[in-house]
Amino acid sequence: MQPFERQMDAGPRRRRLVVAILLALIVSIVWAGSAGAHAALESSDPAANAVLPAAPPRVTMRFIEPLERATSTEAALYDQVGQLVQGTSYEFGDSDPYVMTLVLPAQLPNGTYSVVWKTLSAADGHTAEGYIPFTIGTVNDVRSVVPPDLGGSSGPPEWLRSLARWISYLGAAMVIAAWPIWLLVLRPAISPAWQVGPRFVRRVRRIAYAGVLIALFGSILALYVQVDAARDAESFLSTTWTILSDTRYGRIWIFRAALLLAAGVAFMGAAWWWPRRQRLTSAGLLLIGVLMPVPFALTSHASAQTDGRTTAMAVDYMHLLSAGLWAGGLMLLVGGLLPTLRDLTPAGRRIVLQSALPRFSAVALASWAMILITGFFSGWLQVGGLNPLRETAYGTSLTVKLLLIVPILALAAFNLLVVSRHIKRSRSDDDSERWGRRFAFTVIGELVLVVAVLLVAGRLTTQEPAREAFAQDANQIDVAFDLQGRSATLSLAPGKPGPNHYRLEVGGDTLPADTEALLRLTVPSLNTGQSEVKLERTTGNAFETHGSEISVAGDYSVEVIVRQIGGFQLTSTIPLPIESVNASKVPGDAWKFHTSGVLGLMLIVLGCAACAFAWWTRRGPLKKEAWGLGAVAIALGALLLLQARESDASEANDLSTANPIPADSASIERGKAIYEANCMQCHGATGKGDGPAGAGLTPAPADFTTQHAALHLDSEFFNWIKNGKPPTDMPAFGGTLSDEQIWDVINYARQFQPEQASPTPSAGG
Repeated sequence: MQPFERQMDAGPRRRRLVVAILLALIVSIVWAGSAGAHAALESSDPAANAVLPAAPPRVTMRFIEPLERATSTEAALYDQVGQLVQGTSYEFGDSDPYVMTLVLPAQLPNGTYSVVWKTLSAADGHTAEGYIPFTIGTVNDVRSVVPPDLGGSSGPPEWLRSLARWISYLGAAMVIAAWPIWLLVLRPAISPAWQVGPRFVRRVRRIAYAGVLIALFGSILALYVQVDAARDAESFLSTTWTILSDTRYGRIWIFRAALLLAAGVAFMGAAWWWPRRQRLTSAGLLLIGVLMPVPFALTSHASAQTDGRTTAMAVDYMHLLSAGLWAGGLMLLVGGLLPTLRDLTPAGRRIVLQSALPRFSAVALASWAMILITGFFSGWLQVGGLNPLRETAYGTSLTVKLLLIVPILALAAFNLLVVSRHIKRSRSDDDSERWGRRFAFTVIGELVLVVAVLLVAGRLTTQEPAREAFAQDANQIDVAFDLQGRSATLSLAPGKPGPNHYRLEVGGDTLPADTEALLRLTVPSLNTGQSEVKLERTTGNAFETHGSEISVAGDYSVEVIVRQIGGFQLTSTIPLPIESVNASKVPGDAWKFHTSGVLGLMLIVLGCAACAFAWWTRRGPLKKEAWGLGAVAIALGALLLLQARESDASEANDLSTANPIPADSASIERGKAIYEANCMQCHGATGKGDGPAGAGLTPAPADFTTQHAALHLDSEFFNWIKNGKPPTDMPAFGGTLSDEQIWDVINYARQFQPEQASPTPSAGG
């Protein structure tokens, strides 16, 4: 065996070459020079489209993901003509990483302003930007505004971020699977045919090295995308250093690169044919494989969760680990085992396959069980229902992924239930050869589809989760129509009576520079006359503005006009139904789990592994014990996971809660402005419930002037305003109004009520 061992240890020049390549790749990071919108705005104070009687001292913004403060997170104030307002400054919450505050200068004149914000998520490294319009004065001071721009770098195209993630997934899967599949499947299967061992080891080692290099290349490409998306006026090298040294993404990236370097060194130093002779290296490679999904899970959508974050990331980690073990195992079978089978006799191929297929099937079964369990949870967490699945870009990508998984499952089932059994039972070389060819065909087909699934998975990580995107779209109306041969879309946000943001996008060739666009709105059934809205051109063929022409609910008729003075004119008339409350249905909150849920998840993993072992092992007491222990572990894990479920936090105040805002003239004046902007359309100017938008509602809007209304507690009104009042059409304003604003509007609404009624703030009142 000594000559054979010398064959295994040959190639010191190759090892030195691999080390040099790895070091060159790491050094090249120093010279490495638009992301998906994920750190989106959750709420603001003042709310978007608010009309305020006086200038607020600051604008506080809360985002759905924690903010990275070192770079690319900023805010500025622009006036209604798009000019930067000097004298502002932005700051971050001392203890709340989700909050950014823009401090405003004193004595701002009346008019409409826009707070433009740009963020870099500390959770997944994605950038986002947007603006919040608000008006100082009254509704008469609302003006059309041109959405300004911070002037940041547009960054590389989105497909490049997806490509970087895909390449990283491919390489990581090979690194994750290389050593465990070698120990559990390939090395035991090839032992009877030890004569081809040297060639087999070389093939598998090349795949392992390729995985390290591919994952490193994908990581460098991902860093390039991150830096280019985050930098503004700074140089590429300076932004790279800032990202690596001062951001969460940079620290996680360094951890990923260190794991890959360690894997490369360990693969070169491992005793592949006799792994027990270097147990420390073997254990290190297993540990590296287990840790490899960690940096991906730390920058996934799960890491952006505010509640149940640890368990969500653990689920994402197990999904990545299981998928990597199975997908990387397929790569090793196709790139390592299939070529080696050609070097064997028919009898040798039968012996090797009869050992390899049941072993790999056991690993694949355990992996698939975890992929399905964790995939279902992640899908519910990020999608939540059929409407988000059908109506969002994330949902479309997920649908493509699911459609690709169907033939993969069919091929895997065919291999498991048909091919493996025939090869195991075959006694003739011809029969074994026939089924061996079918195995090669199906496993190559599986691998091709898996590579496509990984590409879609890379795309999913760059898209805004369907649940978030759908919730945002629920407060927007989009109408697609034909504009005399050109496709066009008119968007309104929030799409209900009151101040709205208008956006018109026209397809086709770029329109001339002096093209103008306007809307003419009428409500034929209400005889309200015609309102004209002039849109300002922003970028490309997009026209936008902000105004309050839609004041009541009804079936609007909108004439869209796009014209060039002295030239062409494109017109189209479209229906635009406006309801008092947007009818889109947002899915309910996903289940969240405390950190203790991780223990339940681990038991489920162990249970799946035990069941896979029971399927693989021969008949006997061990098989029965494995099945029993596996079932018990899965049941106990599910029970622990359910017990770790977080209860839904109640947004309702206790009825004994008193209004903390004194009903002085300042509070009443603030409440009046909020009432006129948000409540008057339904409840009327004098609080009698006779507003134009409430005419067709059943039951009718509340009449604040009645004795009955006066007897309700402030805390009851607070809960109804914040959370809505089922089964009436009263919507929830908790996402648009702060608690202080709700208390102010309650103080104002009390002015409509008879003075003799004086409810006391107690539960029995």
